[in-house]
Amino acid sequence: APYRSHTLAEADRRGGLVLHAWSEAVVDRPGDYAPNHRVTGFWGVPDGLRGALGEATADPELDAWLDAGPPPLFFGFGSMPVVDPARTIADIATAAKRTGTRALVGAGWSKLGANDHAHVLVRSGFDHARVLPRCVGAVHHGGAGTTAASLTAGLPTWVCAVLADQPWWGARCAALGVGGLSHLRKTDADGFTRAIETLQRVEVRERAAAIGERMRAEDGLGRAVAIVEQDLPQTAPPV
Repeated sequence: APYRSHTLAEADRRGGLVLHAWSEAVVDRPGDYAPNHRVTGFWGVPDGLRGALGEATADPELDAWLDAGPPPLFFGFGSMPVVDPARTIADIATAAKRTGTRALVGAGWSKLGANDHAHVLVRSGFDHARVLPRCVGAVHHGGAGTTAASLTAGLPTWVCAVLADQPWWGARCAALGVGGLSHLRKTDADGFTRAIETLQRVEVRERAAAIGERMRAEDGLGRAVAIVEQDLPQTAPPV
């Protein structure tokens, strides 16, 4: 018979296992969760698998740029649409210059075009796990995965949200004292400047570093696998 309620309600009714892939360093476990709800920590791709997928390939030009100056701020908007790419790059460049920083921009799905600013580097994509630890802060769209990556790297994080759960993750960064929240369509050079100035505060950087240390000690994927192997009934293969 078809289900007459949503999946989580059915899992609770039947006592089914529910895994929540977030870190309790970022979001506390709700007090009303039943024992069948298990919080594992964020799930990451193991290094070996990342290499096999070709996602750990070094970019010599990026490495050279990172080595040539102080650690930059990371800017990235993932799959979110950037309505005016030229203006966005110009606003980022202006804010970075005002605050004495360099900017590494992950273009994601957007066509951000040419960049004429020496202190700004635009790349279509790169391995977050390898590159973000070489940055000093992050300004991004607030997707769950990108938020997990920047906080795991210990970076103070400002979310320029577009839709869905992104404002919620930005609000969490603000509540934790590791960053803040704005909306991308309303964020101009002044808005990016205020975001960077927040991320540069000593107390914000210290709190982000402490949360990153806790998160790096977790193995969310490994814990999830262990829970599944331990808690789900083992079915003998057919003869």
